[in-house]
Amino acid sequence: MSVDWDAYADHAPDPSGPQWDQRVAKIVDRSIGSVLDIGGGDGGISRALMDAGHEVTMMECSAKRRARAESKGVNAVEAVSPGAKFDTVLLGEVLEHQHNPGPMLAEAFWRAQERVVVTLPLNGWPDPTHQWRISLDTISHPHGAHPNGQMEQIVVTFQRGQCWPTNYWERSATWARQFREGR
Repeated sequence: MSVDWDAYADHAPDPSGPQWDQRVAKIVDRSIGSVLDIGGGDGGISRALMDAGHEVTMMECSAKRRARAESKGVNAVEAVSPGAKFDTVLLGEVLEHQHNPGPMLAEAFWRAQERVVVTLPLNGWPDPTHQWRISLDTISHPHGAHPNGQMEQIVVTFQRGQCWPTNYWERSATWARQFREGR
């Protein structure tokens, strides 16, 4: 499926609410120094990072979304220079859109001098551009050898394919116009 990311931007509301606030707070808490926000959308998280004192560059492929981010005072670019490095690289809700997320992850780790922060939607939601459904399991061992007496591991699973029933999006005229096969 070929995606017109500027058309997609018309579907993307400016997120808000308690879950959004918690997500932003966690990202700000985990970020240090200069930040590259890859796929930063309308710039809401980049703006919060700037308000917390970070120097932020937001990379976004949609010209509409870059313009929205710039209206918030965010340095929004289509690409960064080949050798640019950052203390933190953020991949916020972008990997699930990639047919092959490997190159994007590799670039994030190559550009990060200290940290890579990744956020993902668990168990999918209705978005026809999602290529992967992501699930997370936490495994705890209460009597492990860890100093706090507990060992934990996570298992992250990426499952290829639509997250919702086949072509569910055709029921919405707005989504169907954008993602109709053979357009």
